[in-house]
Order: sequence, then structure tokens, then C-alpha cells
Amino acid sequence: MSHWTSRLDPSGTAPALPRGSAVLDAEAGLVAGAVGDGAVAWSTEVGWRIADRIGQTLPRVGAAPGLLDVLRSSATTTTLRSVRLVAGVAGTGELDETDLTTADQIETVREFARIGVDRSDTLRAIRVGYAVLASALLDGASTLAPDPRTELRRISVLLFEQIDDFTRNAEAAFLQERDLWARSSAARRFELLRRMIDGEVVDASWAQDVLGYRFAGPHLAMIFSAATDHTRSTQHWERQSRAIAAAWGDPGAALTVPSGSRTVWAWVTLRGPAAPGSGPPEPPDPGVTVTVGQPAAGLEGFIAGHRDALAAHRVLQLRDARSDLPCVVPHADVDLLELLLADPAAARRYAARHLGALGVDGPRMTELRGTLARYLDADRSVAEVAAAENISRNTVSYRVNQALEAAGHVRGTPSTALRVALIIRDWLGPA
Repeated sequence: MSHWTSRLDPSGTAPALPRGSAVLDAEAGLVAGAVGDGAVAWSTEVGWRIADRIGQTLPRVGAAPGLLDVLRSSATTTTLRSVRLVAGVAGTGELDETDLTTADQIETVREFARIGVDRSDTLRAIRVGYAVLASALLDGASTLAPDPRTELRRISVLLFEQIDDFTRNAEAAFLQERDLWARSSAARRFELLRRMIDGEVVDASWAQDVLGYRFAGPHLAMIFSAATDHTRSTQHWERQSRAIAAAWGDPGAALTVPSGSRTVWAWVTLRGPAAPGSGPPEPPDPGVTVTVGQPAAGLEGFIAGHRDALAAHRVLQLRDARSDLPCVVPHADVDLLELLLADPAAARRYAARHLGALGVDGPRMTELRGTLARYLDADRSVAEVAAAENISRNTVSYRVNQALEAAGHVRGTPSTALRVALIIRDWLGPA
């Protein structure tokens, strides 16, 4: 008789399995081979739930560029390991461990240390994540196990035995990394920048000396974010920063500071306007996304530009995973979305109310939404949309009428709410 974990399935459409971790891939392979793909999809859904709950509980963790992806990967690995332990599936080689501690988990707490999360918040994150994991496993057993009472007791004992080692290993790795990081000059600069961005008033002259960067001129702030570990030299990031800044102006001095192993904060002084014909920003390394703040001057502009870049990064994290993302995203391109998506759940409800059947997933409604959005953007010019989509004017009119009917929108009435709903639906994807 198959183990009850072979009947685990996600509650909805499971997110894609995070990429970039050999340990995660190996654990997923073992679980899939032993109890099936459904358990892997369930583990991915639980891993994302763990990461999102930690991000909500600890705002600094949730707001740190790239850290949510790291959390999702390590939480999914831990969930897969827990399924394997509950099902009695043995590993081989490096995966022959009998506890929940994984290399991904250790790397995650090290990342916490590198971005300045303190020890108490790190331990709190572990407790929050462990509670979500335990709840998911116990819910699954109570529904699927042939003898739920016995199985619930067995899993409770197993998890209770694991938590001490899990926490002790994580804490030791965190403290070791924090001590190493604290001894570096980069850590001193990062800590100063973090305090400034959090709103602490510092002496500007002293801060300039510590950072080796002047606040006077106009600045362009950037955040480089990679999906996997992307450690590079300071010179490398300075070159990349100046190359991107050249689309905005004549780049001068650059300041780059790592925020963990996947993210770099950068600022470039602009000495003058961009050269004529400089074109779009130069793309960064493959696998790296850059968000760029609004150009601004002085210490206030230095801080505001970074906050813009961070806001743009948050908007990108909400993007429908099926959509292609540009590798360089200026805040000016997503500042409206920053406002519209301040509360993503509320934004989804808004879009659903105003789009009705037009918001449903599928090729036909996707086509109708696209044509209607272009029509509204073109100030209702049928000819302009026909030329853009290479279709007849009659087809444009037909699609627009179909779209308005699906949305329950009366022609001739104000369309602002409808246009906003289309923007939200396009960015967030289906509800």
C-alpha cells in the first residue's frame, strides 16, 4: 500500500519549483521518485507559504531584494526533506541525512547575517517557518493517513525531535557569518547605509568619508539582484553601474555595496546630461535584474533614489511569473504600479470586480484584454489599434465591444476604473 504522502497535492496551481539549488533539485528528485510529483508540487506550495509568512512577519526580510527568492528555495528544500523523513524515504550520498538541516537552510541564515537581520529575528523566522511546515504536514496527515490519530502523534514527535538540531545548526551558522561580516569594511558601509535609508539622521560629512562618495551632485541609485549567488568584485559592479547610468547622463563616481550574495546597492554621480543617441541602458550580467531610482541630488536624493529602486524591485516581485521581465527597470516605468499594487490582495479584488469575465485566464480573453487596453491607451483610435495589431478596423471594433460586454462596462461611461483594472490584471496575472 502506498504511503499517504503519495496523495499530497497543492490546493491550487503550485508555483514553479525554484531553480539554482543542487540540493533542492536532488531532494525533489528523491520525493518525486518515491511518492510522486504531487508531493513535490505540494512541497513547493508550502515552501512559498513559509517564505511569504516570514516576509510578512519580518518586514525587513520581506523587503530585502532577492531574499524572498532565497527563502522560497530553502523553505521548499526543507519541506521536501520533511516529506521524505515522514515517508521514510532514504537518501544517498550527501542526502543521506536524517534531520531537517540542509545546505540551503544554512546558506539562508548566512544571508540573513549579511543583510543585517539580528539574531532574535533570525530565530523568530525559524519559529514562524517551522510552525507553517508543521501545520501543513499535520493537516495532510489528518486528511490522508489511514490512521490519522497514530500518524499525527508520530509526526508531532518527529518534528519535536528535529526542532532543536534545526535551530542550533542555523544559529551557529548565523553567528559565524555575522562575525565574519562584521570584520569587513563592506559591512561597515552597509550598516551605515541601512541606518540612513531607515531614516536615521547621520553627520553627512562623516558619512561621505566612510562611504568614499560625495552627496552633492545628482545621483542615480540602482539595485542589482540575481536569482543565484552572484558575487563579483567591486570594480565589476562599478563598471556595470556606470554603463547603465550612461543612458541617464555622463557617469562619474560610483559607490557599490553588497547586500548579501545576490544583491548589490549602487549609486552613480551624474556629471551632465546623457550624450545624444546614448540609447537604452546597457544590459547587466545574464540572470541579473537592475531597478533604477529617479535621478535626484543631495543627501535627500541619494536616499530617495534608493527607495525608488527598492520600490521598483518590490513591484517586479509581484509580476506574473509567466511574463518576460526587462533586465533594467527604471522606477519611472513602474511608479504608477507602485501605487496601484501597494496592497496586492486588494488590487486583485479591484481588478476582478471591474473586469468580470474579461479577467478570466485563456487565449480569447487575453486577446480581448490586449486589444481593449491598446484602444483605451490610443484615446479610442480604432485606426491606430488596427495598425498596431495588423488587423482590420472592423475586427478592432468587434473585439472592443466583446471586451466591454465581458467586463459588464457600458460604452460611453468613464473608463478610468476599467483601465486601472486592465493594468493590474496584466501585471499580476490571473487571480
